[in-house]
Amino acid sequence: MHNLQIQDRKISIDFPSNIDELSIGENGQFAMYCRLILQYISGSISVDQFKALFFIELVDIKKSWRYYFFSSEKKEVITCELLRLSQVIDSFFEEYEKEGKPVKAFQLNTVKNFIPRVCRWYYGPQDGFKDMTFCEYRSAFTWFKAYSDTNQESDLDQLIAILYRPRKKFLWIRKYLPGYNGQERVSFTSKSNPELIQFRLKRIVRLPLHVKYAIFLYFSGCEDYLRSGSPTIDGNKIDLSIIYKQPKDEQQASELKDIGILGILYSLSESRVFGSIEETDSQMLWDVMIRLYQVVKQNKDIESRYGSRT
Repeated sequence: MHNLQIQDRKISIDFPSNIDELSIGENGQFAMYCRLILQYISGSISVDQFKALFFIELVDIKKSWRYYFFSSEKKEVITCELLRLSQVIDSFFEEYEKEGKPVKAFQLNTVKNFIPRVCRWYYGPQDGFKDMTFCEYRSAFTWFKAYSDTNQESDLDQLIAILYRPRKKFLWIRKYLPGYNGQERVSFTSKSNPELIQFRLKRIVRLPLHVKYAIFLYFSGCEDYLRSGSPTIDGNKIDLSIIYKQPKDEQQASELKDIGILGILYSLSESRVFGSIEETDSQMLWDVMIRLYQVVKQNKDIESRYGSRT
């Protein structure tokens, strides 16, 4: 957290120093952060204006009616002071090298769901896809990829309509039952009524674009973590990136395209680890990912031992 102190007025204000400290909700600080980013991308504001506006929102500065009667010189002094103070917003930028030159970009990668609820009745997934089934993930991923490729807002609406669903009835009782698996939203399966998705879409299409963008960033951050993260299982860190790595000789030898997520579903169902295709599809996403890691790791260990003998 950053801290702003105004000694003569005995004011001390704490405000976020990175995106994970921003407040949640459709009207929260992260949603506002996304709104300003979209304004910058569209060319409506500059980087300095972004920093100043974001700083004003974070510390909750309000304009007094007296401000409108200040001289232009005094307003200029206030503006300059705001720009000076807003430099602390640099902590919301990441620096990396591009073509040998340092480049700054907005902090966007997060696995935290800053929009837990939309349209009053529809609830989203927990942080890091903790309560997501494999079926929900693969269905949502189809629309996530479509939006990433085409930038069509209708694809983003479909993604949100899959992720955000009503809560289960009598949830306060279900939480105390032995079979409760932590899922608060109504289940999503391959047999879910598509009319229900269309019904939710009628409300979701009216969401502000910056709220939809915040949900997209959440899914994108979780997807990046699935592909390159290092979760801790039983006290040991595992490298999920090995699931997606393909040996060089296979890359050169094979010209056939992998069928991707659907192929994972068929492969696991054939092994009968989780049961049939339908049963595998209903498993929690992270259970499937850990099993995939085990399979890939075992295969690599076998290849390593076999290679060492030849």
